[in-house]
Amino acid sequence: MGLTIHYTLKQEAQETSARPMLEQLRQTALDLPFAEVGEIVEFKGDQCDYQKREQGDPARWLLIQAGGSVSLGGHSSLSVAPTHLIAFPS
Repeated sequence: MGLTIHYTLKQEAQETSARPMLEQLRQTALDLPFAEVGEIVEFKGDQCDYQKREQGDPARWLLIQAGGSVSLGGHSSLSVAPTHLIAFPS
């Protein structure tokens, strides 16, 4: 059994400034005693749809985690997949 810690960070940024910020964040993670820090990956459009990926695809869980949901009221919600994702997995 392992421990997983998830962080959600928000920053208003244009696409051109998001990558340098993410590279800086990744470098900070590399400087800390994490067991693993993955490479930066980027997905756009249909590449962001985890349902179009094989079960064993390492990006599948990252894409599931990147999704969100919108409440439709009551007990109803709608899943929303990202349309563009730049991230580094661990």
